[in-house]
Amino acid sequence: MKQDMKESVNKRVMTFLKSKSITIKALASQIGVNEKTLGNKLSGRIRIDMDTAMSLLMCFDTLSAEWLF
Repeated sequence: MKQDMKESVNKRVMTFLKSKSITIKALASQIGVNEKTLGNKLSGRIRIDMDTAMSLLMCFDTLSAEWLF
């Protein structure tokens, strides 16, 4: 995944979370991942993998794959 695309996905996820007033801690608990790992993914330190992306999409029916990617 290209660097600018990775940053865009991260920004979109953060924008979505902010619009729903969802914390990283709450999201991590909801999708069953470690809070620190999720924070690293959203900050761009670690790439958002397909498992995380799919968990997000399955957890939130208002989140669109087309918009996310």
